[in-house]
Amino acid sequence: MDDAIANSADISSEDCTKLFNAFEVHYSQENTPASYLNSLSQDLQLEFYNKIEQQCKQVLIKGYKSWAYKKYRFDHNGDDGVMNLNSDVQEWLMASSLKESFVNLKEIFKNGPDYINRNLRNTIRRVLAAKRDTTVIDRLLRRIEELVDDKTSEFARSRGPKEDYFTLTNKFPEQREPSNEEIENVISRIGNFREEPPKANALQAPRIYSTPILSQMFHIICDTLETEVTPNILEIIFLDLIPGFLPPEFVTEKAFKIYGHVSFPIDLGSQMTLSDLNQEEILLVKEAVGDCLREIEKLGIQDQVITIREHLKDGNLRINALAKTVEFRDREEVEKVLEKIGAVVNKIFSTLDEDIAEVAFSEFFLRI
Repeated sequence: MDDAIANSADISSEDCTKLFNAFEVHYSQENTPASYLNSLSQDLQLEFYNKIEQQCKQVLIKGYKSWAYKKYRFDHNGDDGVMNLNSDVQEWLMASSLKESFVNLKEIFKNGPDYINRNLRNTIRRVLAAKRDTTVIDRLLRRIEELVDDKTSEFARSRGPKEDYFTLTNKFPEQREPSNEEIENVISRIGNFREEPPKANALQAPRIYSTPILSQMFHIICDTLETEVTPNILEIIFLDLIPGFLPPEFVTEKAFKIYGHVSFPIDLGSQMTLSDLNQEEILLVKEAVGDCLREIEKLGIQDQVITIREHLKDGNLRINALAKTVEFRDREEVEKVLEKIGAVVNKIFSTLDEDIAEVAFSEFFLRI
C-alpha cells in the first residue's frame, strides 16, 4: 500500500515528486510563488490547495483549543476556523522579498519530495504560532529576551529540558519549579513598580513598564527566586501583576489552568451551549454537573465558588481581587479553592469529549 494513502490529507508520492520537480525548474529570483503555482497543471494545483486545507483541518482537530487560537478553533468555528487558517497559510506561502522570492514556499521542498507532507504540517504549525492572538505579556517577554541577549547585561539564558530559562550571570539556579509561596514573595517585591498608561491610538500593545524599570524588576525576579526563571514563570507573575491590561477570557483560562490544573479547554464565552448538543449529550452534561455540585457541597466551598462565578460574570477573575472579598482570607486560599474546583471537574468531566466538557464547565457555573 502506498504510504501516501496512509493519511488521507497527505499529497501522494507521485504528486509530491511532480511538485518538487516543477519547483526545481522554476526556482529563481526572477520567478514568484504565484508564478510557480500557475506553472502547475490545473489538477495538480487544485490537489495542492485541497491537501493544504485538509492538513489544516487535521492539525486543528488534534489541538490548538486555547484562547490564543480562538479564531481557528475547530470545535468552536467548524470549517470557518479551517478557512481562517487555510487563508493564513496560503498568504504565508506567497511571501516574497527583494533578496528571496520564495521566502516560505521553498521550505515546503526542503530535503526533497519525501518530506513535503511533513514540511507542510510544520509550516501550518509555524503559521499558527505566528498568527495566534497575543497579549501585552508576549511583548514583555520579547523585551525581556532582548535584555538577556544584550551582551553587556547581567542576565544569562540557558537551555532547559523543555524551554529556555533565565538567571543572573554566575548564578546556578535550582532545576525545579518555584512554589506558590516563592512566586508570591517575588510578586510582593515588584508589585509597587508604576505601570505606564496606554498611549492613545497606539498601533501595538502597551509596553506597561519602561525598559529601566522592566530591567530592575527582572533582576529582582532572578535574584529572589532560587529556581530557574522560565517564560512560563514570568507569565504567571505578570498575570498577577497586570490583569487589567489583559483580555478577561485570557485571564480566566490561565487562572483555571495554572491554579486549577483544569485538563480540558476553557472558554466561558463560547457560543456553544446545551442547546447545541444532542439529547444523549445533554443528559451526560446534566448528570456530570449534578455530580460536581454535590462534590463542591461536600468540600464546603459553595459560597466561595459562587463568589468566583460572580467575578466571572463581570469578566474580573483576578486572584488579588478575589483575595480581598469576604469569602477568602488571602490569595493562598483563592488558589486552593481553584485547585479544588479543578480536581473536581477534571475527575467528573474526564469521561466527556473535550468540547462537551467545556459546555459542562460553563453549565456548572450557571447552576452553582
